[in-house]
Amino acid sequence: MRAVLTGLSLAAMITAEVYSAASPLKLFVSLSGAVAPVYIAMPTPPADLVVLVNEPLTIRVEVINDGDVPRALIAKDRNVGIALRTFPERRLLNRPSRPTTGPPTRVFGRDESATVWNERMPLAARERLKWIADLSGDAIPPGIYSIEGIVSASDEDGNPVVSHAPRVMVEIRDDKSENAAQELALRNASRLLVANRLLEAIDAARAMVTQYPNSAIGHSVLGDAYAAIGNAPEAARSHSQALRIVETNSDVPLLSRRTPEQMQELAFILKSKIAREQ
Repeated sequence: MRAVLTGLSLAAMITAEVYSAASPLKLFVSLSGAVAPVYIAMPTPPADLVVLVNEPLTIRVEVINDGDVPRALIAKDRNVGIALRTFPERRLLNRPSRPTTGPPTRVFGRDESATVWNERMPLAARERLKWIADLSGDAIPPGIYSIEGIVSASDEDGNPVVSHAPRVMVEIRDDKSENAAQELALRNASRLLVANRLLEAIDAARAMVTQYPNSAIGHSVLGDAYAAIGNAPEAARSHSQALRIVETNSDVPLLSRRTPEQMQELAFILKSKIAREQ
């Protein structure tokens, strides 16, 4: 059960790595934004993630200079091309490059700072450069797909950094049930919390528990957001409400997908949070 709460605090991420042996620049492409399902069914095999129609899926790109001397990343832009193949037919569906949603960020040790994109991006030894793009589930017909992110880049010597990112299996699901609506509301609040957009996360979680007052996980996410801004009394209040719902078995959709042992584990985690906040 611990994985359930962790999945609400950390966006589920499947990461792949491709890099040229001749270049010290390593590129990581990951898909995130879809957490482990709480109120809906798990992904249909062989999919690793399930994304609901209208739910954004974040594509994270990160380049690391793994060498011992400064190098430069050469790329015309930081847009991410998307290639999808249907399963099991493997029919190719091309999608245009996705615009980025924020400035690139430099990371060196524990220091992190926004920067301005340039076609030639110098990178110190062990420095990282990362950026993101969003792909919406409504841009893809429902079904199971292998998704590849494509970034054209090289180092200053012309050695390719990456051609295609390895694929991840994703299920795009068109679900109009009340459970799916509750799942979307929960994922929205969780996604904002993970992105450290804490005030927005609080607003989204408040709206969710207003609409779904018996959502134990919704109240837990609200408590986590309050804890992140240092508001211990409100965090304890929200976590206590989540605990009451768990102990009275009031979250019926959650109960239908969790064993008694998992619910006991959830109660233990909530009690531990409350103890720290009081």
